[in-house]
Amino acid sequence: MHEDKVQYNCSLFLKRDGKTLYAMHENSPIKLAWQCTGYFKEGVHQDPAWKILLNFNGKNKSIELGKQHFKDHGQSVSNLLMNEMMAIDSEIMLSRGGEPVFEDALTKKRLKVNEVNEIDIQDLKDHSRHLTEVSFLNIMDNIFSI
Repeated sequence: MHEDKVQYNCSLFLKRDGKTLYAMHENSPIKLAWQCTGYFKEGVHQDPAWKILLNFNGKNKSIELGKQHFKDHGQSVSNLLMNEMMAIDSEIMLSRGGEPVFEDALTKKRLKVNEVNEIDIQDLKDHSRHLTEVSFLNIMDNIFSI
């Protein structure tokens, strides 16, 4: 018996020291970029060990997200990011999104996307297997020291 895997158009990779630790998958790159709004803003600093890549699956191209890709104090996607996405895939406006899937890239365990839970920062840095309530927002808050 085989398990059918869903293929997604795009992924958001959260990498620490060059190693992909977490991944969010979705068909719409715009929707994935919007998951990062609020983090790339003035006065909030990203841990330099972490990189956030918007990957276009099947095209073998990605964009490393930075403050320049967001506007209005990090609350919306910039024209620069829209242009970079359009240069990779001119049909992004036609991509229908669904619910994003967030997972531990090493174990493929599905994790929560939009729930904030208290976690130990050192455990996150060590990528401890003892964490039971890791979510996308927890990780992003720690990447950006929020």
